[in-house]
Amino acid sequence: MTEPSYADRRTPSAIDKYAFQLSALLKTEGARSRKQRRTLKQIHEGLKELGTEGSYDRVAAFARTLREG
Repeated sequence: MTEPSYADRRTPSAIDKYAFQLSALLKTEGARSRKQRRTLKQIHEGLKELGTEGSYDRVAAFARTLREG
C-alpha cells in the first residue's frame, strides 16, 4: 500500500516581505560582539517601526531557521 503524498502547505507570513532586511540585520548583529548585539526583541521592535505586523514569534522562528540553515 502506498502512502499518499501531499504538497507542503506554506502560508505566507507577515514578515515575508521583510525577509531580506531581517536576514541582513541578523547577519550584521551576528558579526558584532556579544555585548553590542541587539536582542531579537529589539530587532522585532525595529521591524514594527518599518511597518511589519509580524509577531515576535515569527521573527524568532525566522532567526532559528537562518541559524540552522
